[in-house]
Amino acid sequence: AQDRNQVTVDLKWDGKVLTGVVRTTGRPEVNLSNSTFDATTRTVKMEAEAKNTRTNASIKYLIDGKLDGNTLSGSWNHDNTKGDFKLTKK
Repeated sequence: AQDRNQVTVDLKWDGKVLTGVVRTTGRPEVNLSNSTFDATTRTVKMEAEAKNTRTNASIKYLIDGKLDGNTLSGSWNHDNTKGDFKLTKK
């Protein structure tokens, strides 16, 4: 809760494949990979790989969410770090 970042996420669903990119001001874009959407359960699973801005080490994020109306919320983790998120369609 102490480390929140405003992001923009562009997701595209073609009926079979989910793709997307995460944009944060002042940081490079991060492409989402290995992304799936289950229309029956309305769940999303995604992965993302980003560079640590301080150490330049690669960080692999695992992201799980659930779509409810225009809101996608869930959790993410990498290494021993965990957090939650809430995205709202505009």
